[in-house]
Amino acid sequence: MQDNTALDTFIKSSIYTSPQYVKRLKFIYSAVCKYAQSKNKSFEELEILEFGCGPGGITFPLVSLGSHITAFDIDASAVSGILERIEKEKLNNIIIKQADGHSFDDNKSYDLVIASEVLEHAVNPHEFVKSIRARLKKGAWLVVTIPNGYGPWQLKRRLSVITHLRRNNWLRHIFGKQPYFTGQDHCQFYTKKRFLKMLSTFSFRLKDFGKSDSILAIFETRRGPLFGKADVRLADILPWWLASGWYFVFEAE
Repeated sequence: MQDNTALDTFIKSSIYTSPQYVKRLKFIYSAVCKYAQSKNKSFEELEILEFGCGPGGITFPLVSLGSHITAFDIDASAVSGILERIEKEKLNNIIIKQADGHSFDDNKSYDLVIASEVLEHAVNPHEFVKSIRARLKKGAWLVVTIPNGYGPWQLKRRLSVITHLRRNNWLRHIFGKQPYFTGQDHCQFYTKKRFLKMLSTFSFRLKDFGKSDSILAIFETRRGPLFGKADVRLADILPWWLASGWYFVFEAE
């Protein structure tokens, strides 16, 4: 059974506040709760690994549970920001590292791995999933969130002139930006069938599935409370292929 107080703290520990992000956080929290209950473990007994933690929008909610958290990201500035918050808040149940998800190996096994909005950035997704699988013992769970590669939001983004201009290295040089590299932005565009097939190759069994937001995601105002709340509710009603993003829970077999 979920603890509403713990859920509230979980959500408030994040830098993410839009309805889409809150829905994602609730899905991840629910998955952690279900795993702990299925294994008869407390939050404090769980070893959780987060692949591609970014600025810590999911990392610190996980830390709030009292679980033992290991997180890493390829971006040095993101890792530095997390280290500053760890020191400021004197947190002692988290280890943060700079690493590449394609090759991460700390010779440890975890109860849960979280990979939220990272597999669409993986240049070699099979190597990335192989790296994830190596960190999970049999019966452990993997929680993944990804964009629908052919959903409303992703299609709008792929067709956007602004998106293509942002990737132009000549323009980036003029404006003093670092060169664009493959993997910095989305380079994998998954269908549900392709994604499930890839995960099954590594002996992952689907346990749960959810939808994030839907067709209202094409509007720039989608992050606001009015469109955002309507959009996440609409996603639950419409077919899965109209979702702008998906949530998955897998069990390692």
